Amino acid sequence: MRLDISERAAAAILRAAGDAIEGVRIRSCRLTPAASDGNTSGHFKLTISLRYGMAAPAAAKAVRGALRAAAGRQLGLTLAHIDIEVSDIHLG
Repeated sequence: MRLDISERAAAAILRAAGDAIEGVRIRSCRLTPAASDGNTSGHFKLTISLRYGMAAPAAAKAVRGALRAAAGRQLGLTLAHIDIEVSDIHLG
């Protein structure tokens, strides 16, 4: 059995996983499949906002872990690359 899911729907699932990290808000995201030959790897690029005082390296590590877990568990996808840009700082 084969199931197709749109890139937009898959990105929404991954966005929710990133937003679940305390102190992180996903601003934008884009999922790009690595190939169209049925390959289950992809590239995810996102911009995030961090709560003031949060360490960017620790936040990026937590986001990457959450995204990889959600991609594997919910989508059957391996994220070959996850590019994160911190674009904003927010309070509270």
